[in-house]
Amino acid sequence: MKQLMDNKPISDLHNHPSLKPYGNATAIKTLWDFFRNKQPKDYFKQISLRKWIINIVLKKMATYSQSNLNSCFEGHNRLVFCSVYPIEKPFLKPNRPFLKSKAIHTFILGVIFKKKWNKTSIAIDKKIVSLLSGISLKMASRLIDPIHDPRIDTIDYFNDYIFEYQYLLHASGSQSEKRIHGKLPKFQLVKNYEDFMSTRADDTICGIMTIEGMHALGVYYKRDLFETARIEDLPLERQNKLKLSFIENIQAIKKEQFPPFFITYAHHFNNLLVGHAKSFADAKGTFDPGFADIFDQSVGQDLGISSFGLTLITDHLLSRHNGQRILIDVKHMSVFARKAYYDLLANNRAKSSLLIDNVPIISSHSAVNGLATLDEAQAKKDSFKGNKNSYVSLWDINLTDEDIVAVFKSDGLIGICMHDGRMPGNRFRKKLKASKNNP
Repeated sequence: MKQLMDNKPISDLHNHPSLKPYGNATAIKTLWDFFRNKQPKDYFKQISLRKWIINIVLKKMATYSQSNLNSCFEGHNRLVFCSVYPIEKPFLKPNRPFLKSKAIHTFILGVIFKKKWNKTSIAIDKKIVSLLSGISLKMASRLIDPIHDPRIDTIDYFNDYIFEYQYLLHASGSQSEKRIHGKLPKFQLVKNYEDFMSTRADDTICGIMTIEGMHALGVYYKRDLFETARIEDLPLERQNKLKLSFIENIQAIKKEQFPPFFITYAHHFNNLLVGHAKSFADAKGTFDPGFADIFDQSVGQDLGISSFGLTLITDHLLSRHNGQRILIDVKHMSVFARKAYYDLLANNRAKSSLLIDNVPIISSHSAVNGLATLDEAQAKKDSFKGNKNSYVSLWDINLTDEDIVAVFKSDGLIGICMHDGRMPGNRFRKKLKASKNNP
């Protein structure tokens, strides 16, 4: 019985098989290949406090490919939802000079990143991005340089999406060079359920396209990403240009050979359409600054869905009139945004036939917070201390009972995120540590 369970095929609702190989094509030849990121010694040759601290940080992180297709096949994963994530520019711009942090954390971050913006600090950013993500220095430069180049005033995330989509398109139909479980695995993108059912096989990993972050379909005026929370607050000319980019790009992806099954509407940072939940951890100790000390998530955080954001959902993404509908993934949405989306769908269900107009809610890589309602989640402050006596993380990015019921009523899907930074509270961490020390 155990052997049968071990061999049962599984699916991964949120996976990034192309992030590293697309971002580091010289070092990683195919989607199938396992890869370890560069190490600090590769970029920082001299002995330094910066190098020492970065080494400590990286030891806590997975600096290797976790979703290369050989590993997926070995784990009996036969359906991969291939998430394309154009890396958000605020994720590539540390919040120098880190003055919102405690003095000791400001000092530590100054040692790692330097406090002033100059060529040296930007070069450090590129190396650290490469160390954390596994992308090449060349790709890191291509992504980071436009942030600081005064001659560039627009950020075209859609261009980034198309390049990575084409990489996956080229990889579709490929075969591993490694024999696994007695088979030579294949990879094939599929468009829909019927396509999947006709393609599925013991030796084949099927892939379904998804997008992480609605920013992927926008062409932004650069300053707006860092300064403006809602699209309706922009000057009319820039507002109309951004709106048009979203509408045209949704039309474009619906015409592709493999349109996305769903799109994660929010992500870590502002996209001017929808509020995002806090996702970066605060400092855990005196000498351990968190991602929240490095990057500024405040612009757009905890807002609802903008008027135009709702229009994009109802008239463009979920519409069948312009092609296959693209479902909405509520992961990373703020509490207010999730409420607005659930209300929208509930009103639609009340007005129309369930069989025709039901819209499944997706929550692609989620944890639960054990709270009953969204209001209860909103009332609690997301903090490391708040999880001190809890078995699960109480942060409002995680699902409440109310979220779970909404997904269930919609015939939706929830993907469980097995992530030690998102799922457990401190009480569970202590018990887990004790069990490891006393097996």
